Amino acid sequence: MLRGLLGLTCRPSRPPHCFPRHSIAHSTRFISNLQTLRPYQIECVNAVLSELERGQHTRLSVSAPTGSGKTSIFTHLISLLPSLNHPTTNELATRVLIIVNSIQLAHQTHTAIQRAYPELRLEIEQGTKHQASGQADVTIATFQTLARQGGKRLDKFETEYFKAVIVDEVRFSLFVEFSSSRGP
Repeated sequence: MLRGLLGLTCRPSRPPHCFPRHSIAHSTRFISNLQTLRPYQIECVNAVLSELERGQHTRLSVSAPTGSGKTSIFTHLISLLPSLNHPTTNELATRVLIIVNSIQLAHQTHTAIQRAYPELRLEIEQGTKHQASGQADVTIATFQTLARQGGKRLDKFETEYFKAVIVDEVRFSLFVEFSSSRGP
C-alpha cells in the first residue's frame, strides 16, 4: 500500500470508533472546488479512510516528501472524514484543527482550504494578530502559539467537538501527543 512514496503508520485508539465507508472515487461529499488529486494522493486518502473504517486506529500518520501534496491530501480528507458523536451530549463533532509549524504555512493552508470549502468558517490561531474563537469549522494554528503561556491558548479547543486534529510537519511539532493527552 502506498508503494514507497507515501508511508502510513497507525497507532491504536482508545476506544475504537466505527467510521462509515467513504472512498474518494465514490464519495457523495466531493466538493467541485477541490484540486484534482494525483493517483498516489488518491491512494493515500483511500488508505487513511480504509484504516479508519477498520476501527482499530484513529491516530494515523502520513509521511510524504516535500512537494508531494500533503496539504491537498488533508484538504480532501476534511470533507471525507465522518463526523463523530460527542461522548456525553451526543452532538456531532465536526470541527477540524490543523497544527502547522510556520506563519507562512498557516496562511498557505488557510488559502487552500478556503478555496476548496468557501462555505466553511475558517480561523487562524497565531501570535497576537490572529486569535481564533475555537468554534470555527476549521482552525489553523501554529504549534509555537499553542505552546505559549503553558498551552493556555490550547484550552479553547474542546477536543470532543473535533472530528480531526491534523498536524502538518509533525517532526517540528511539540503537539504530536495533543489528541492522546487531551482525550480521544
